[in-house]
Amino acid sequence: MEIKILVVDDSKTDRILIKSILDDYPMLFANDGIEAMDILEREPSIDLIILDLNMPRMNGFEVLEAIQQNENYKKIITLILTNYDEAENEIRGLELGAVDYIRKPLNLVLLLY
Repeated sequence: MEIKILVVDDSKTDRILIKSILDDYPMLFANDGIEAMDILEREPSIDLIILDLNMPRMNGFEVLEAIQQNENYKKIITLILTNYDEAENEIRGLELGAVDYIRKPLNLVLLLY
């Protein structure tokens, strides 16, 4: 079974970088949390979300809360993207259900694991 990934980040540069690193996997992209929730409704086969926390309209914390409230999304694994100076955000994201975090700037090797 192939893993389907949803990348949610308002940074076009980060989306392109993630796509180049994980090019072997099927991916969908959202610019913010509202687009991410729309995609989740239409694509029940999402296995993994790579989620930025700081976005306009609907931020990553709000996405994590929405995922926790919907039984259909409980199986989805979420990794959060944080900056090096955001330890409190990492903790809050993990408390809201993310399983791990990836720090920006992105480490190419770590993202593959």
